[in-house]
Amino acid sequence: MQADNKRGRLRRWLYEPEDAGSLALFRIGFGVVMAWGMWRYLSAVWVQKYFFSDIFLFKYPFFEWVHPLPPPAMWVVLWGSFIAALGVCFGVLYRLCAPLLFIGHTYLFLLAASHYLNHSYLISVLALIMSFLPAHRAISVDSWLWPSLRSSQLPRWPHMLLIFQVGIVYFFAGIAKLNTDWLFYRQPIQRWLESAARHVPVGKDLVGSEAASYTIAWGGCAYDLLAVPALLWPPTRFLATVTTVAFHLSNTYLFNIGVFPWMMLAIMPVFFPAGWYRQIPGLGLLLGQWVDCGAPPAKPSLIYQRVVTSVLATWVVFQLFLPLRHHLYPGNVAWTEEGHKYAWRMKLRSKRGVATFRILDPKTGEAWLVDPKDELTARQLRKLPGQPELLLQYAHHLDKRYRQDYGVEDPQVFGEVSVSLNYRPHAQFIDPAFDLSTQTITFAPFPWILPLEWTPPPKD
Repeated sequence: MQADNKRGRLRRWLYEPEDAGSLALFRIGFGVVMAWGMWRYLSAVWVQKYFFSDIFLFKYPFFEWVHPLPPPAMWVVLWGSFIAALGVCFGVLYRLCAPLLFIGHTYLFLLAASHYLNHSYLISVLALIMSFLPAHRAISVDSWLWPSLRSSQLPRWPHMLLIFQVGIVYFFAGIAKLNTDWLFYRQPIQRWLESAARHVPVGKDLVGSEAASYTIAWGGCAYDLLAVPALLWPPTRFLATVTTVAFHLSNTYLFNIGVFPWMMLAIMPVFFPAGWYRQIPGLGLLLGQWVDCGAPPAKPSLIYQRVVTSVLATWVVFQLFLPLRHHLYPGNVAWTEEGHKYAWRMKLRSKRGVATFRILDPKTGEAWLVDPKDELTARQLRKLPGQPELLLQYAHHLDKRYRQDYGVEDPQVFGEVSVSLNYRPHAQFIDPAFDLSTQTITFAPFPWILPLEWTPPPKD
């Protein structure tokens, strides 16, 4: 009975009405950045190189069936996603544009696992969430064309869901930095700053200094852990806002990380209380009149509220599990990569390596040595050695190729792979005597990854 009362109070709290303008402004900020991001896709040379040619593409586990469409259809996807982003921004046919943006961006994301970026994953997650939120009921073309859509207030749960989803990015990014390489040896951030110092127009000596690496290592960790509570708590909100702007702008200045800093700045007001824009002279009056012309929302049925609350609880548990799942695997996740993706482990480790493969025909004893550089792009070659999923996928690609092109009935594929983690000396990454062609990707640990004998990374 007590548990039922708690669930009831939670449900009622999630459905308390709040200002509809805040969610609309989140939609606008997200849509602006996504339109810019999709425009970058349209003009990016690497997109045409990867998606408009017949080069080998690494795929994500369980999504190997996702392939590029013929060039005319790929252009439709790219332009359609750009238009959908504009539709989200302006709230034009929002209920159509939001899911189309999610489908288009996620499809492009799934085409090339070698281009995995945390912010690309975050964009897909936010686009999926936005597909279900009533973010078009205020400050939108839809609400202007169809007045019946207008709403001055919305339930609290969309706002809380977005706070949670954006908040865990910061929180788990901070948790991931609580390791000796990052905090005490300042690697790989020291090397990255030294590299950035060669390119920044101002402050070269400061950027490459030891003081800068200590400041960013410890300050970045503290910021990630404290950003969300500091933005939510009124006494610290102003300072946290200024710090957040400085943090993301400095990242843009030092590192080439695309739209991520701008997206986090655009959606930062999600941490502000509903109706925050009303405190800004001029903006509050302009937007407030547009929002206030809507009617209060109709109260949904109790069954609907219970279903939504259950779905939200399931989503929260799943999103909390993903960043923690690496604890189910043996070894250092920075080395094994098992549980690294989708866990907000951002700008945290550097891995460099070399990989070659040996193909053996067990019937004849004939062997071939394969150098991936003859087939892969420069980025694929950088990502291949340190990521077991890519190594296994490429081994299966070689298995198939030697069956089809060379008539080998049952080729065996062995990898010679050495990797440097955070600028340590190279170490053997996988068992060279293990036939990778016999392995498949499952949720179980890879038995052919060799453990890393821990040694401290170089400080300089």
